[in-house]
Amino acid sequence: SYATTFASWKEQAAEDYAFVNGALKYVSGAAMTGHTKLSDTLTRSDYSNGIGIYVNTGDSFASADGYTVAPYSYLVTGGEEQ
Repeated sequence: SYATTFASWKEQAAEDYAFVNGALKYVSGAAMTGHTKLSDTLTRSDYSNGIGIYVNTGDSFASADGYTVAPYSYLVTGGEEQ
């Protein structure tokens, strides 16, 4: 039914928002100053407030710049918030 489908979707949407907001809350209001593809599955975005966000879209751990990022995850580095 629609109600059941919406309830499932709403829960997933809330989980997805919390996951993404965990990284983006550090760069709200900052400008992206760079985006680097480090491998087929790992990227780094740099922001004007000194934050770097590594994103791993692969199914295994990925490493660069002395950091290791879990599969399908991200790692926030730098800035005053850390």
